[in-house]
Amino acid sequence: PIREKVISEIVRVFGKKAPEAIAIIQCENNPDKPNYNPYAVNHNKNGSTDYGVGQINSLWTKVFGDEFKTDWKENIRVMKAIFDRNNDWRQWRASASCHGLVAQK
Repeated sequence: PIREKVISEIVRVFGKKAPEAIAIIQCENNPDKPNYNPYAVNHNKNGSTDYGVGQINSLWTKVFGDEFKTDWKENIRVMKAIFDRNNDWRQWRASASCHGLVAQK
C-alpha cells in the first residue's frame, strides 16, 4: 500500500524529524482521513497550487523545478530541503492549528 511506502520514505529522508514530518503531512494531506495521497493537489485562493504528500507550493518550482509535482519521493525530498532552509516548519504554518509545530500567522 502507498501509505506504508510513503511513511517509509519519510522516515528514511527525515530521520529523527520523521514524526514531525508525518504530523505535517497528516494535517496538510487530507486531515479528515490521513491517506498520504502522493498525488494530492490543492488550489489556493492566491492562485498558487500545493502538490503531493507534503503539499509543496507551486512557488517552489523556481527553486526545485517541477518534478516534485508528480514524483512523490521527490516531493518528500523537496519537503525536507524546505525544512532544512530554516530548520523549522514555518512553510506549513497554514495548518499549524492542526499540527502545532509552528506559530500560526
